[in-house]
Order: sequence, then C-alpha cells, then structure tokens
Amino acid sequence: MGETIEQRVAAVVAESGLAKSDFAEAIGLDASKLSKSLSGRRRFSSLELARIAEVGRRSVDWLITGRPPFRPVLARRTRAVGVEDSAGSQVVERLVSAVRGLNELGRPFALPVLPRLDSRSSWYTVEVSRMAASYVAQIDQPLGALSTSQMMAAVEQHFGVVVQVAELPAGIDGLSYEDDDARIIVLAPTNQPLRQRFTLAHEVAHIAFGDARQGVLEERMWETKTNEEKRANSFAAAFLAPAHEIKNVLAGQAAEDVFPSLVEHFQLSPDAMAWRLLNERFIDDNTCEQLRGVSARSVYMNLGKPAEYVELSTASQEPRPAWPIVNAYVDAYRNGDITAKPVAKLLGWGVKDVEDFFALEDVETKGATPEAPQV
Repeated sequence: MGETIEQRVAAVVAESGLAKSDFAEAIGLDASKLSKSLSGRRRFSSLELARIAEVGRRSVDWLITGRPPFRPVLARRTRAVGVEDSAGSQVVERLVSAVRGLNELGRPFALPVLPRLDSRSSWYTVEVSRMAASYVAQIDQPLGALSTSQMMAAVEQHFGVVVQVAELPAGIDGLSYEDDDARIIVLAPTNQPLRQRFTLAHEVAHIAFGDARQGVLEERMWETKTNEEKRANSFAAAFLAPAHEIKNVLAGQAAEDVFPSLVEHFQLSPDAMAWRLLNERFIDDNTCEQLRGVSARSVYMNLGKPAEYVELSTASQEPRPAWPIVNAYVDAYRNGDITAKPVAKLLGWGVKDVEDFFALEDVETKGATPEAPQV
C-alpha cells in the first residue's frame, strides 16, 4: 500500500527541521489541528496543503498523489534545430504542473475534443486542407479580422491550448507540447509579428496532427524540411488565410493587384501569402515568384501604414502569461483554496503585488484599483 497524504506531510515536517508547533505556525495552522490532521482525524484543506508545499519546497501534486515532479523531454526531432539543452522545457514543466495542480484542486482544466480527420490520405496536402478547414470552422469567425492576441485567445478557448509568450533561446521561434493533461504552445517574443502569428498556427498544426505528443517540439522555422514540418507550414497558411475569406477580400479583383492588402489583412508574410494564393489557384507560378521577394515591413511602408507595422512589432515583443491558467489560479486564490504564491509565479510578480492587486475587498471600499506591477 502506498504512502498516504498524512505520511507525506509528516515527511515534509521532519525534513524541515522544525518542531511540529513551529511548522504549524509557519503554515498558519494551530498545532493541535496539525496533529489531528497528521493522525488522520482531520482532513487538510486545499489552502493548508498549498502552504505546506511552499514551506516544505514540495508540490501540492506530490503531497496529494506522491507522483514525482513532471519533467518534460525534448522530442528527438528537436536536434534538427540545433538545440542541445532543454531550452523551453522549464516553461512547459511549469505550465503542465500548474494544470495538474488545478486538477488536484478539483478545478479540472478543460480539454475540448479536437477536430479529427474522418479518413486519412496518402497526400499530406489533402489532409492539411481538410484539417485546417475543420479548425477554421470550429472558431466560426473571420480569422483575418483577428489580431494575433485575439487569435491566441481563440486557440485557447476553442482548442484548450494554453499559449504563452516567453523568452526562448536565440533562433527558437516556438514550441508545442501535449499530453493527457495539457496542450501547450510557447512563442518567443520577436520584432517580426507576422512570423510569430505564423508560428502560432504552425504549432497548432503539430497539436492537430498529434506531433506534439512525442515530447517538446522546438522550432527554428523554415530550417527543417521533414514532412511533418511541411505539413505544419501548409496547415498554418490554410488556417490563417482560408480560401473563402480570400475570395471575400478579393471581391472579384485580381490577387496580384491587391497583394499588399491581402498581406495586411491576413497578416501573412508575402512569401507565405504568395504560396497560399498559388496553391488555391488565384495566381500562377510566375506571379508567385514575383510577389515573394518583398518583406512584410516594406509592404506596410508602401501601403502608407508604417505606424500599424510598428504597433504590431511592439505587441509581438511583449511577454504574455498563460491567461487561462492565471485566471483559474486567481479564482482559486480569491476562493481561499491556495496562497498568492502560485499566481505570482505564473505572472512573474511579487507575492505582495498579487495580494494587493487581487485583494478580496471590493475596490470601492479601498479607492482606485491598484495598478498592475511592472515586470
């Protein structure tokens, strides 16, 4: 028979080197209540377990289940992008552990059923077309009209994928990971906003086709030429610029005549947009080659919209927390189930900042809402 929660807590108390009364004081619990809980005559509350985990430098998941800490592995394919260490896996580890913590708190993280192919094809281009159409239909709104931030939120809402923007090693554009508990995409901050948007859709493809279940997939975009990468790139273009939306934007005009407007509307790089138009037979091979040789920045400049490109570039360089997880932990904190520490860790704030910003009192009784701390 395995260890009980009480036995694991007792081990934490012993490892702390504190007397039981001192340990009880450290977690804000009466010594007699701690003794009753250790003997099984009283159940530990969620908040008490959270405090015990903090003082004992353990995870709540380990206290409840006895499972060893989650350690993600890098997929073998990662070596193709020249990454020798576990770059990015720390972010994945933190997010997966956070999701599992919610599950243990009785706040299971929803993983909606993903669209699947009814039949497979020997041609990945056929599969990409079908899968992308299914994912577009799931969101059920024009994707070209969505900002990248709104696109991230839509991916989270409809597919249960947690999206975070966090620092990754030089040359790594993003990564994806999936298991039975969590679906995760991490994107690197960049001054190339259209590239970040494409990477998001590329990583969605890896989750859609099950590639991300083999381990953490790290991306150096367009430097790996496997079928999985080609498939993900094709999916990204079809997902970001659905054929029916292209037709609506064209409104009978020749694609080459309004090409800059298409790039701006779908926020797809000129290279990717040209290939997308070619694959949907809106342009021919020669026109595709002519259109591919410009940069996104020059397109916006020629449209007379440099400020819009600067705004996009500024936004794509900003870090973004995993908001669905943050919201769930803030709710648990305000409900008294956990301390402020896990919320602070997810946001990169100080504990006191979290306690002040998410104070349980109504803001009307304390004056203006406190400002979010600078990070």
